[in-house]
Amino acid sequence: MDRLIKILNSENLIYGVLSNKRNAVTPYKKVTVSPFLSKGEIMYQFESFDEKKAYQQNCKDFKEKILETLPLYKNFSLFTDKHDYQILVGKKGNLNIKSSNPTKSMSIDGHNKSKNYYFKDGVTYDFLVSLGISTPDGKIKPTKYNKFVQINRYIEILGNSIKELDFGKKITIVDFGCGKAYLTFALYYFITNETKKKVEVIGIDLKEDVIKDCTKLASELGYNGMRFINGDINDFKGDNVDIAISLHACDTATDIALIKGAQWGSKLIVAVPCCHHQLFDMIKNQDLMPILKYGVLKDKFASILTDAIRGLALQSVGYDVNIMEFTPLENTPKNVLIKAVRTGKEDKEAMDSYNKLKEMFNVSPYIDRMCDK
Repeated sequence: MDRLIKILNSENLIYGVLSNKRNAVTPYKKVTVSPFLSKGEIMYQFESFDEKKAYQQNCKDFKEKILETLPLYKNFSLFTDKHDYQILVGKKGNLNIKSSNPTKSMSIDGHNKSKNYYFKDGVTYDFLVSLGISTPDGKIKPTKYNKFVQINRYIEILGNSIKELDFGKKITIVDFGCGKAYLTFALYYFITNETKKKVEVIGIDLKEDVIKDCTKLASELGYNGMRFINGDINDFKGDNVDIAISLHACDTATDIALIKGAQWGSKLIVAVPCCHHQLFDMIKNQDLMPILKYGVLKDKFASILTDAIRGLALQSVGYDVNIMEFTPLENTPKNVLIKAVRTGKEDKEAMDSYNKLKEMFNVSPYIDRMCDK
Protein backbone atom coordinates (compact mmCIF):
# COMPACT_ATOMS: atom_id res chain seq x y z
CA MET A 1 0.00 0.00 0.00
CA ASP A 2 2.88 2.37 0.70
CA ARG A 3 4.08 2.06 -2.88
CA LEU A 4 0.63 2.94 -4.25
CA ILE A 5 0.41 5.98 -1.97
CA LYS A 6 3.83 7.08 -3.19
CA ILE A 7 2.69 6.70 -6.82
CA LEU A 8 -0.48 8.71 -6.20
CA ASN A 9 1.51 11.46 -4.48
CA SER A 10 4.34 11.73 -7.02
CA GLU A 11 2.70 11.08 -10.40
CA ASN A 12 -0.16 12.78 -12.22
CA LEU A 13 -3.24 10.62 -12.60
CA ILE A 14 -4.64 10.48 -16.13
CA TYR A 15 -7.17 7.69 -15.77
CA GLY A 16 -8.03 4.84 -13.42
CA VAL A 17 -10.38 1.83 -13.50
CA LEU A 18 -11.36 -0.28 -10.50
CA SER A 19 -12.94 -3.53 -11.71
CA ASN A 20 -13.70 -7.17 -10.91
CA LYS A 21 -15.64 -6.58 -7.69
CA ARG A 22 -14.61 -8.75 -4.77
CA ASN A 23 -18.10 -9.89 -3.71
CA ALA A 24 -21.74 -9.69 -4.72
CA VAL A 25 -22.66 -7.01 -2.18
CA THR A 26 -20.42 -4.44 -3.87
CA PRO A 27 -23.01 -2.26 -5.67
CA TYR A 28 -21.01 -1.27 -8.75
CA LYS A 29 -19.32 -3.51 -11.30
CA LYS A 30 -16.61 -0.92 -11.95
CA VAL A 31 -15.52 2.58 -10.95
CA THR A 32 -13.51 4.97 -13.12
CA VAL A 33 -11.69 8.15 -12.13
CA SER A 34 -10.39 10.96 -14.35
CA PRO A 35 -9.43 14.63 -13.94
CA PHE A 36 -11.33 17.58 -15.41
CA LEU A 37 -11.04 21.34 -15.26
CA SER A 38 -13.71 23.29 -13.38
CA LYS A 39 -13.42 27.07 -13.06
CA GLY A 40 -9.67 26.87 -13.53
CA GLU A 41 -9.26 24.17 -10.87
CA ILE A 42 -8.46 20.48 -11.39
CA MET A 43 -11.21 18.23 -10.03
CA TYR A 44 -11.67 14.47 -10.24
CA GLN A 45 -14.77 12.64 -11.38
CA PHE A 46 -15.54 9.18 -10.05
CA GLU A 47 -18.03 7.34 -12.27
CA SER A 48 -19.62 4.20 -10.82
CA PHE A 49 -21.39 1.74 -13.09
CA ASP A 50 -24.08 -0.76 -12.20
CA GLU A 51 -25.98 -2.90 -14.73
CA LYS A 52 -28.20 -0.04 -15.90
CA LYS A 53 -26.80 3.35 -14.94
CA ALA A 54 -23.68 5.39 -14.34
CA TYR A 55 -23.36 7.61 -11.26
CA GLN A 56 -20.95 10.55 -11.04
CA GLN A 57 -19.29 12.06 -7.99
CA ASN A 58 -16.77 14.90 -8.13
CA CYS A 59 -14.09 15.67 -5.58
CA LYS A 60 -10.76 17.46 -5.12
CA ASP A 61 -8.88 14.74 -3.25
CA PHE A 62 -9.02 11.60 -5.39
CA LYS A 63 -6.37 9.73 -3.37
CA GLU A 64 -8.49 9.17 -0.28
CA LYS A 65 -11.46 8.05 -2.38
CA ILE A 66 -9.31 5.54 -4.30
CA LEU A 67 -7.86 4.07 -1.12
CA GLU A 68 -11.37 3.75 0.37
CA THR A 69 -12.76 2.02 -2.73
CA LEU A 70 -9.75 -0.20 -3.49
CA PRO A 71 -10.62 -3.11 -1.08
CA LEU A 72 -13.95 -3.63 -2.90
CA TYR A 73 -12.24 -4.68 -6.16
CA LYS A 74 -9.61 -7.17 -7.28
CA ASN A 75 -8.12 -5.10 -10.12
CA PHE A 76 -6.99 -1.52 -10.45
CA SER A 77 -5.72 -0.22 -13.81
CA LEU A 78 -3.93 3.08 -13.22
CA PHE A 79 -2.57 5.36 -15.93
CA THR A 80 -0.28 8.26 -15.01
CA ASP A 81 1.98 10.65 -16.90
CA LYS A 82 4.98 8.45 -16.05
CA HIS A 83 3.75 4.84 -16.06
CA ASP A 84 0.89 2.45 -16.68
CA TYR A 85 0.14 0.23 -13.69
CA GLN A 86 -1.76 -3.05 -13.40
CA ILE A 87 -2.53 -3.66 -9.74
CA LEU A 88 -3.92 -6.88 -8.25
CA VAL A 89 -5.59 -6.42 -4.88
CA GLY A 90 -5.38 -9.35 -2.46
CA LYS A 91 -8.00 -10.32 0.12
CA LYS A 92 -5.87 -8.93 2.94
CA GLY A 93 -5.17 -5.68 1.11
CA ASN A 94 -1.77 -6.71 -0.23
CA LEU A 95 -0.99 -5.26 -3.66
CA ASN A 96 0.84 -6.79 -6.63
CA ILE A 97 1.89 -3.80 -8.73
CA LYS A 98 3.32 -4.16 -12.24
CA SER A 99 4.40 -1.11 -14.21
CA SER A 100 5.04 -0.41 -17.89
CA ASN A 101 5.77 2.57 -20.09
CA PRO A 102 2.98 5.16 -20.28
CA THR A 103 0.43 4.81 -23.11
CA LYS A 104 -1.78 7.81 -22.33
CA SER A 105 -1.00 11.52 -22.41
CA MET A 106 -2.38 14.15 -20.07
CA SER A 107 -5.34 16.06 -21.50
CA ILE A 108 -7.67 17.77 -19.05
CA ASP A 109 -10.90 19.01 -20.56
CA GLY A 110 -13.71 21.02 -19.08
CA HIS A 111 -16.41 19.23 -17.12
CA ASN A 112 -18.69 18.70 -20.11
CA LYS A 113 -16.49 16.17 -21.89
CA SER A 114 -18.88 15.91 -24.83
CA LYS A 115 -18.32 19.54 -25.86
CA ASN A 116 -15.49 18.48 -28.21
CA TYR A 117 -17.52 15.66 -29.74
CA TYR A 118 -19.06 16.09 -33.18
CA PHE A 119 -22.27 14.53 -31.89
CA LYS A 120 -23.36 16.21 -28.67
CA ASP A 121 -25.13 14.73 -25.69
CA GLY A 122 -28.44 16.59 -25.38
CA VAL A 123 -28.82 17.29 -29.12
CA THR A 124 -31.28 15.15 -31.08
CA TYR A 125 -29.92 13.18 -34.05
CA ASP A 126 -32.50 11.07 -35.82
CA PHE A 127 -30.29 8.00 -36.34
CA LEU A 128 -29.11 7.93 -32.70
CA VAL A 129 -32.74 7.94 -31.55
CA SER A 130 -33.70 5.19 -34.00
CA LEU A 131 -30.70 3.07 -33.01
CA GLY A 132 -31.70 3.34 -29.37
CA ILE A 133 -28.56 5.23 -28.33
CA SER A 134 -30.34 8.42 -27.28
CA THR A 135 -33.77 9.42 -26.06
CA PRO A 136 -36.02 11.51 -28.36
CA ASP A 137 -34.79 14.67 -26.62
CA GLY A 138 -31.17 13.77 -27.42
CA LYS A 139 -30.03 12.49 -24.02
CA ILE A 140 -27.56 9.63 -24.37
CA LYS A 141 -28.72 6.51 -22.53
CA PRO A 142 -26.20 5.51 -19.82
CA THR A 143 -26.03 1.93 -21.09
CA LYS A 144 -25.19 3.20 -24.59
CA TYR A 145 -22.59 5.79 -23.65
CA ASN A 146 -19.66 3.61 -24.72
CA LYS A 147 -21.23 3.26 -28.16
CA PHE A 148 -21.69 7.04 -28.26
CA VAL A 149 -17.97 7.47 -27.48
CA GLN A 150 -17.08 4.99 -30.27
CA ILE A 151 -19.18 6.88 -32.80
CA ASN A 152 -17.57 10.22 -31.96
CA ARG A 153 -14.06 8.77 -31.98
CA TYR A 154 -14.77 7.22 -35.38
CA ILE A 155 -15.86 10.56 -36.82
CA GLU A 156 -12.86 12.27 -35.21
CA ILE A 157 -10.45 9.84 -36.94
CA LEU A 158 -12.11 9.84 -40.36
CA GLY A 159 -13.49 13.36 -40.48
CA ASN A 160 -10.41 15.32 -41.53
CA SER A 161 -9.39 12.77 -44.17
CA ILE A 162 -12.85 12.85 -45.71
CA LYS A 163 -12.80 16.64 -45.83
CA GLU A 164 -9.26 16.80 -47.27
CA LEU A 165 -9.38 14.03 -49.89
CA ASP A 166 -10.68 14.78 -53.39
CA PHE A 167 -13.68 12.51 -53.89
CA GLY A 168 -15.39 14.43 -56.67
CA LYS A 169 -19.11 15.06 -56.49
CA LYS A 170 -20.05 11.65 -55.09
CA ILE A 171 -18.53 9.40 -52.41
CA THR A 172 -19.07 5.64 -52.66
CA ILE A 173 -18.56 3.62 -49.47
CA VAL A 174 -18.62 -0.14 -48.98
CA ASP A 175 -19.03 -1.47 -45.42
CA PHE A 176 -17.89 -5.11 -45.24
CA GLY A 177 -19.69 -7.08 -42.54
CA CYS A 178 -21.78 -4.05 -41.64
CA GLY A 179 -23.72 -5.62 -38.76
CA LYS A 180 -26.13 -3.10 -37.27
CA ALA A 181 -24.09 -0.34 -38.96
CA TYR A 182 -24.05 2.08 -36.00
CA LEU A 183 -20.84 3.72 -37.18
CA THR A 184 -21.83 3.74 -40.84
CA PHE A 185 -25.12 5.51 -40.16
CA ALA A 186 -23.06 8.09 -38.25
CA LEU A 187 -20.61 8.42 -41.13
CA TYR A 188 -23.45 8.89 -43.63
CA TYR A 189 -24.91 11.64 -41.45
CA PHE A 190 -21.51 13.33 -41.12
CA ILE A 191 -20.67 13.29 -44.84
CA THR A 192 -24.07 14.47 -46.03
CA ASN A 193 -24.11 17.32 -43.50
CA GLU A 194 -20.46 18.40 -43.58
CA THR A 195 -19.44 17.94 -47.23
CA LYS A 196 -22.85 18.32 -48.89
CA LYS A 197 -21.72 15.62 -51.34
CA LYS A 198 -23.87 12.79 -52.60
CA VAL A 199 -23.14 9.58 -50.76
CA GLU A 200 -23.73 5.96 -51.72
CA VAL A 201 -23.25 3.49 -48.88
CA ILE A 202 -23.40 -0.25 -49.52
CA GLY A 203 -23.52 -2.45 -46.43
CA ILE A 204 -22.87 -6.19 -46.79
CA ASP A 205 -23.56 -8.85 -44.18
CA LEU A 206 -24.35 -12.57 -44.02
CA LYS A 207 -27.14 -12.10 -41.47
CA GLU A 208 -30.46 -11.67 -43.24
CA ASP A 209 -32.26 -10.22 -40.21
CA VAL A 210 -29.58 -7.55 -39.75
CA ILE A 211 -29.84 -6.51 -43.40
CA LYS A 212 -33.62 -6.25 -43.14
CA ASP A 213 -33.34 -4.09 -40.01
CA CYS A 214 -30.74 -1.77 -41.58
CA THR A 215 -32.76 -1.44 -44.80
CA LYS A 216 -35.88 -0.58 -42.83
CA LEU A 217 -34.04 1.96 -40.68
CA ALA A 218 -32.42 3.70 -43.68
CA SER A 219 -35.84 3.96 -45.32
CA GLU A 220 -37.50 5.35 -42.19
CA LEU A 221 -34.74 7.95 -41.79
CA GLY A 222 -34.90 8.96 -45.44
CA TYR A 223 -31.24 8.02 -45.92
CA ASN A 224 -31.78 7.27 -49.59
CA GLY A 225 -28.08 6.83 -50.32
CA MET A 226 -27.81 3.73 -48.13
CA ARG A 227 -28.54 0.19 -49.29
CA PHE A 228 -27.82 -3.15 -47.70
CA ILE A 229 -27.02 -6.51 -49.28
CA ASN A 230 -27.38 -9.95 -47.75
CA GLY A 231 -24.36 -11.93 -48.95
CA ASP A 232 -20.74 -12.97 -48.63
CA ILE A 233 -18.19 -10.16 -48.90
CA ASN A 234 -16.05 -12.47 -51.06
CA ASP A 235 -18.71 -12.37 -53.76
CA PHE A 236 -19.14 -8.61 -53.90
CA LYS A 237 -17.91 -6.99 -57.11
CA GLY A 238 -17.35 -3.28 -56.62
CA ASP A 239 -16.29 -0.46 -58.90
CA ASN A 240 -15.10 3.07 -58.14
CA VAL A 241 -15.29 2.52 -54.38
CA ASP A 242 -13.85 5.56 -52.61
CA ILE A 243 -13.92 4.29 -49.02
CA ALA A 244 -13.66 0.64 -47.94
CA ILE A 245 -14.66 -0.12 -44.35
CA SER A 246 -14.38 -3.25 -42.25
CA LEU A 247 -15.49 -2.92 -38.64
CA HIS A 248 -15.11 -5.96 -36.39
CA ALA A 249 -15.07 -8.42 -39.29
CA CYS A 250 -13.79 -11.75 -38.02
CA ASP A 251 -10.27 -13.00 -38.79
CA THR A 252 -9.51 -13.12 -42.56
CA ALA A 253 -12.73 -11.25 -43.40
CA THR A 254 -10.75 -8.14 -42.44
CA ASP A 255 -8.03 -9.16 -44.92
CA ILE A 256 -10.61 -9.66 -47.69
CA ALA A 257 -11.88 -6.12 -47.13
CA LEU A 258 -8.36 -4.65 -47.13
CA ILE A 259 -7.44 -6.54 -50.30
CA LYS A 260 -10.56 -5.46 -52.16
CA GLY A 261 -10.07 -1.84 -51.08
CA ALA A 262 -6.45 -1.86 -52.29
CA GLN A 263 -7.38 -3.56 -55.59
CA TRP A 264 -10.05 -0.94 -56.19
CA GLY A 265 -7.56 1.80 -55.39
CA SER A 266 -9.91 3.18 -52.72
CA LYS A 267 -8.78 6.56 -51.46
CA LEU A 268 -9.45 5.59 -47.84
CA ILE A 269 -9.45 2.17 -46.18
CA VAL A 270 -10.49 1.75 -42.56
CA ALA A 271 -10.52 -1.44 -40.50
CA VAL A 272 -11.14 -2.28 -36.86
CA PRO A 273 -10.07 -5.94 -36.73
CA CYS A 274 -11.85 -8.47 -34.55
CA CYS A 275 -10.35 -11.88 -33.79
CA HIS A 276 -6.96 -12.91 -35.22
CA HIS A 277 -6.94 -16.68 -35.65
CA GLN A 278 -5.14 -17.33 -38.91
CA LEU A 279 -1.53 -16.86 -37.83
CA PHE A 280 -1.88 -18.39 -34.38
CA ASP A 281 -1.03 -21.98 -35.38
CA MET A 282 1.60 -20.88 -37.91
CA ILE A 283 3.82 -18.76 -35.68
CA LYS A 284 7.19 -20.34 -34.98
CA ASN A 285 10.24 -18.60 -33.58
CA GLN A 286 12.64 -20.49 -31.36
CA ASP A 287 14.01 -17.36 -29.72
CA LEU A 288 10.53 -16.34 -28.60
CA MET A 289 9.40 -19.75 -27.33
CA PRO A 290 9.60 -18.58 -23.67
CA ILE A 291 6.79 -16.18 -24.60
CA LEU A 292 4.91 -18.16 -27.26
CA LYS A 293 4.55 -21.25 -25.07
CA TYR A 294 1.87 -19.41 -23.10
CA GLY A 295 -1.36 -19.52 -25.10
CA VAL A 296 -2.76 -16.20 -23.90
CA LEU A 297 0.49 -14.37 -24.73
CA LYS A 298 0.75 -16.11 -28.09
CA ASP A 299 -2.79 -15.02 -28.88
CA LYS A 300 -1.99 -11.39 -28.10
CA PHE A 301 1.24 -11.62 -30.09
CA ALA A 302 -0.64 -13.11 -33.07
CA SER A 303 -2.96 -10.09 -33.03
CA ILE A 304 -0.04 -7.65 -32.99
CA LEU A 305 1.83 -9.51 -35.73
CA THR A 306 -1.26 -9.79 -37.92
CA ASP A 307 -2.03 -6.08 -37.79
CA ALA A 308 1.63 -5.12 -38.31
CA ILE A 309 1.75 -7.31 -41.42
CA ARG A 310 -1.52 -5.80 -42.67
CA GLY A 311 -0.12 -2.30 -42.21
CA LEU A 312 3.09 -3.13 -44.11
CA ALA A 313 1.12 -4.79 -46.91
CA LEU A 314 -1.00 -1.68 -47.40
CA GLN A 315 2.05 0.56 -47.25
CA SER A 316 3.88 -1.54 -49.84
CA VAL A 317 1.10 -1.14 -52.42
CA GLY A 318 0.76 2.62 -52.08
CA TYR A 319 -0.93 3.68 -48.84
CA ASP A 320 0.04 5.93 -45.96
CA VAL A 321 -0.86 3.77 -42.96
CA ASN A 322 -1.60 4.63 -39.37
CA ILE A 323 -2.46 2.02 -36.73
CA MET A 324 -3.94 3.62 -33.65
CA GLU A 325 -6.07 3.15 -30.55
CA PHE A 326 -9.72 3.36 -31.57
CA THR A 327 -11.34 3.82 -28.17
CA PRO A 328 -10.15 3.00 -24.64
CA LEU A 329 -10.31 -0.65 -23.58
CA GLU A 330 -13.11 0.08 -21.13
CA ASN A 331 -15.34 1.03 -24.09
CA THR A 332 -14.50 -1.96 -26.31
CA PRO A 333 -11.75 -4.61 -26.28
CA LYS A 334 -11.58 -4.27 -30.07
CA ASN A 335 -9.67 -1.03 -29.87
CA VAL A 336 -7.13 -1.08 -32.74
CA LEU A 337 -7.97 0.86 -35.89
CA ILE A 338 -6.07 0.65 -39.19
CA LYS A 339 -6.38 3.75 -41.33
CA ALA A 340 -4.86 3.79 -44.84
CA VAL A 341 -4.89 6.82 -47.15
CA ARG A 342 -3.92 6.20 -50.76
CA THR A 343 -0.73 7.87 -52.02
CA GLY A 344 -0.19 5.73 -55.12
CA LYS A 345 3.51 5.34 -54.26
CA GLU A 346 4.61 1.76 -53.73
CA ASP A 347 7.05 1.28 -50.85
CA LYS A 348 9.83 -1.26 -51.46
CA GLU A 349 11.20 -0.86 -47.93
CA ALA A 350 7.80 -1.77 -46.48
CA MET A 351 7.66 -4.79 -48.76
CA ASP A 352 11.09 -5.91 -47.54
CA SER A 353 9.98 -5.55 -43.92
CA TYR A 354 6.81 -7.47 -44.72
CA ASN A 355 8.81 -10.39 -46.14
CA LYS A 356 11.25 -10.36 -43.22
CA LEU A 357 8.40 -10.63 -40.72
CA LYS A 358 6.92 -13.55 -42.65
CA GLU A 359 10.24 -15.35 -42.67
CA MET A 360 11.04 -14.50 -39.05
CA PHE A 361 7.81 -16.05 -37.77
CA ASN A 362 7.24 -18.70 -40.45
CA VAL A 363 3.81 -17.38 -41.48
CA SER A 364 1.86 -17.20 -44.73
CA PRO A 365 -0.75 -14.50 -44.07
CA TYR A 366 -3.97 -14.22 -46.03
CA ILE A 367 -3.03 -10.64 -46.91
CA ASP A 368 -0.33 -12.10 -49.25
CA ARG A 369 -3.03 -11.94 -51.94
CA MET A 370 -2.74 -8.16 -51.84
CA CYS A 371 1.00 -8.23 -52.48
CA ASP A 372 0.98 -10.89 -55.24
CA LYS A 373 1.79 -9.36 -58.56
